[in-house]
Amino acid sequence: MKKVVVFIETNFTGLDALTYCKEKGYHSVLITDSYERFLSWFPASSLSKIDQASEIINVNNSNDLEELISVLKKFEKVDAILTFAEIRTLVTAKLAKEMNVKHSNSQAIEIAQNKSLIRKILAENKVEEVSSVTIKDINFIDDEIEKNNLKYPFFIKPLHGHSSIGASVCRNDNDLLNYKKKYIKSNQDGISDELVIEDYLEGQLVSVETLTFAKDQHAIIGVADRDIIHDCVEIGSSFTLDDRIATLAKEKAKKILNCIDYDYGSSHIELIVNDEEARLVEVNTRVGGSGHSIMMDLATGRSIVGDCIECSLGNLKFDENLYSNKKMGASWQCFVPNKEGIIKKLPNIEILQKMKDITNVWFHYQENEKVEDLKSNFSWVVQVMAQGENREAAKFNALTCINYIRENSLVE
Repeated sequence: MKKVVVFIETNFTGLDALTYCKEKGYHSVLITDSYERFLSWFPASSLSKIDQASEIINVNNSNDLEELISVLKKFEKVDAILTFAEIRTLVTAKLAKEMNVKHSNSQAIEIAQNKSLIRKILAENKVEEVSSVTIKDINFIDDEIEKNNLKYPFFIKPLHGHSSIGASVCRNDNDLLNYKKKYIKSNQDGISDELVIEDYLEGQLVSVETLTFAKDQHAIIGVADRDIIHDCVEIGSSFTLDDRIATLAKEKAKKILNCIDYDYGSSHIELIVNDEEARLVEVNTRVGGSGHSIMMDLATGRSIVGDCIECSLGNLKFDENLYSNKKMGASWQCFVPNKEGIIKKLPNIEILQKMKDITNVWFHYQENEKVEDLKSNFSWVVQVMAQGENREAAKFNALTCINYIRENSLVE
């Protein structure tokens, strides 16, 4: 009998999980409540991968635990339940527990998703201390800033959120005024109305990618650098970083996962690191999205989403050196225009695909479409993936392609 692997929603990364299941002969089930969400999240060229699911089940609300339990009753046995979508990590953990398959500690996920609560837990356990104030209503933000004696610069973002939506650095009164003027309650799933203000951390932004098999059994896949604009919008990454900064990041990532009792599953932990310490930005209890898994696949020679699936099925055992042998460097980068507007011109994709060591090209927008909201990940127009003999070479190849795109594009 085929193994039944259930996915609750998916993100860009999860599309490759459907491909993996098809290649392995597993019966993959994708449960979703909105195909339209996929249309807004994925480049058109990748949408066909959804059809590689053995079965797609439409539900009213994929965040409703009881509804999910009900639709899975049709299966004699479910062997694994996963998600690669941040918006469904919590309900997936609860569902997997109810269905008696391998699952993450749901309390750990709740802590990770609450950007104020995780600060409190880390401080109580003397892992690190970062000032954090929750803002229930943006209309009272000035009162809270005065009440808590907050000083510039500080970082403001939704208490629960993703994709850099609603995130910004405020360095002075004018920045705060602009934030309040432009603030619009997001209709995106997984974005809260409540906000959190935190200390602004100085240093290099990196992410630590891990696969946890049990408590204190964290296989470190590697450390990636992050390229950002507007202080918080990610537009690129390269893998794998291997220096003192990476060492500090790995050590802190393990401490954080142990502190919140995260005992199973993948994680993507963003940190600010300087020469002395690594400090947490956020914990995502899933594989890094936006092409991150493909970048790691190239560098490690393994399928990261495949490892997540095999771990869930009990076919992959813990080995702290699982990802110690890296094959090459890899990097993804994005073209984001300097202004909002209508895309009048983009280069031919075939030219980009033929450039040195470019492995993937994704057009998130097409000509005559409008690009706006340049302060979120939804501003990416074209994304490319490159490989190289090391991280630096891969990043150079990716940026060379992005520069060509910039020189041959027009937004008005």
